[in-house]
Amino acid sequence: MTPATSLAQLSSILSQSVAIVQSLWGRAGNSGTASRVAIQMQIIEYITWVFETLVPMPLPPGTAPDTVPEEERHMVASFYTTDSFSSTGDADVQQQLLSDLRYLQLSFGNAWQAVEIPTRGFDSERCLISMTMLIVFDAILRNSRGSKKATLIATLIQSEGGYYPSTSLGKSNLSFTSVAATMELNRPTLLIMRAGLLRYIDYQKENLQHELFDLRMPDKLEVSKNDNTITFIRLILDNAGYQLEECGGMPGRTEMDKLTEWLVNNRSPIARDHTAFVLLRDMVILAKFLGTMEMRDAQLLRRRKEMDPLASWYISFDEGGPGRQMSAGWRTQPMPLKWECAMVRGRDMDKADIIVQGFGQREVHYGEGLVLHSPIAVDRLVEVDRPTEDDVLHATSLPKLAGY
Repeated sequence: MTPATSLAQLSSILSQSVAIVQSLWGRAGNSGTASRVAIQMQIIEYITWVFETLVPMPLPPGTAPDTVPEEERHMVASFYTTDSFSSTGDADVQQQLLSDLRYLQLSFGNAWQAVEIPTRGFDSERCLISMTMLIVFDAILRNSRGSKKATLIATLIQSEGGYYPSTSLGKSNLSFTSVAATMELNRPTLLIMRAGLLRYIDYQKENLQHELFDLRMPDKLEVSKNDNTITFIRLILDNAGYQLEECGGMPGRTEMDKLTEWLVNNRSPIARDHTAFVLLRDMVILAKFLGTMEMRDAQLLRRRKEMDPLASWYISFDEGGPGRQMSAGWRTQPMPLKWECAMVRGRDMDKADIIVQGFGQREVHYGEGLVLHSPIAVDRLVEVDRPTEDDVLHATSLPKLAGY
């Protein structure tokens, strides 16, 4: 099969892909544990194949396909910026494409919760595919030819010097360029995808001025009153004619409280009338989460050590605990992310802590996955904080070095 050559073909590919993934989730819901895990692996491989084979990488605006290296030309396309969405009938093609991409990203992340100990190559592949979905989403959103419900967001992200989605990774907000340079990619097509991603991301950083959803994470996700994300929300409110108080909530709240409510509330007028904003918000946080994701238990253990290394352990019978979720419904049905403002703080009440939950009440954090570390980082391989010589000598998970 060949990659899509138009928005119409891309729409058909993504809608069929969603239908196939939904049928696989249906089978997983009626299967035992072993069969369910096998189906989740199939979902991961299928979504990877779709974006590796059928969905071409978007070229930056004004870039002709014949200007890229010859070996990449069959995997890139300019129709993202040159084609128009079909305006016949009541169907909103652009909105459907954006919704399909969010569903595939959620399904990809949901299926990945079944993977316990990935290799560094598998980890790198997940990072690349999740970032590819974000970039394809961004390219579709920017096209306002024939746009309907997403017209306002498509227009605003290209105003005031331009806005682009954040692609930094990890708690240290490393650039995708620096992370991509050390990825362990085991197939030639993945190398071509990486080149296409870097071309698109570099163009945006050079030509657009404002980074969207660049949420820092000292402990929890954090947004400041002066961040580009809050500025963009103000821009939407002004152009859509909304009042700051329309989002509801308790009276007497600070301005930052109200602005953050517009960001996290999935039932706000923005979420209802301009769904593209909510979809973009979810796509960015999912790409950043999946790019550096650790397994659930490893993340909980690391964060517990970071918060209080001397804290005593206790046994929990919480239904939300990872051990009690093996048969939970979320494992066979991807659910939307839940956003919540935990608190507004700071001397001027200008910072908000945000909690994002998904994948069975798992708190979405930037991880410290293998893709961020050297392939010879011994402490990551033996899973010991400060490994001694004995830890290394008696480790069973170190590479075999060609069998020797």
